[in-house]
Amino acid sequence: MTVTAEQLRMAATMTGVQSIDHHKCSICNTMTHYLIRGDEIFFDASCNCSVGVGWQRRTWNDAADWVNMQKDVATQMEIAELFGLKIGATGEFPDGKLTPQDEGAIQVAVISEKGAVRINFGKPITWLGMPAKDAIGFASLVIKHAIEAANASGEVLPIEIMELPIRVVNET
Repeated sequence: MTVTAEQLRMAATMTGVQSIDHHKCSICNTMTHYLIRGDEIFFDASCNCSVGVGWQRRTWNDAADWVNMQKDVATQMEIAELFGLKIGATGEFPDGKLTPQDEGAIQVAVISEKGAVRINFGKPITWLGMPAKDAIGFASLVIKHAIEAANASGEVLPIEIMELPIRVVNET
């Protein structure tokens, strides 16, 4: 699973999350935190056994790196949820209803683990539709994870991944 800084920032902003536990000090057992104030994120490493420097300004990329560095996918998803990032239906229709059966946008997780690519939709789905630019982005993300999975397992891919010649034709 890979999350972006923008995904975490938007999720935290939309859900109003203000504090996220990070880890306990190994000496005094005091919890350290990410603190979110508006669009900004800080890290509070203060604990009971040392004089901390207080709140340190961090970037959303730092937070995304913390999620993405976890080896266990379940832990990655658990931390992402602390920021308000949930997998599954969002209840929004960013591109309008494509068909009467359209149930709205869905937040997915694409994960490479144990030599395979896993796509978690967070709920059963019958079909998936999206604008062309989003479809290309989704396909690129799946290919990226396929390459990571193949590299991790030592598998040689039987196909050559290359740029596809894409031509846009406007008919009037």
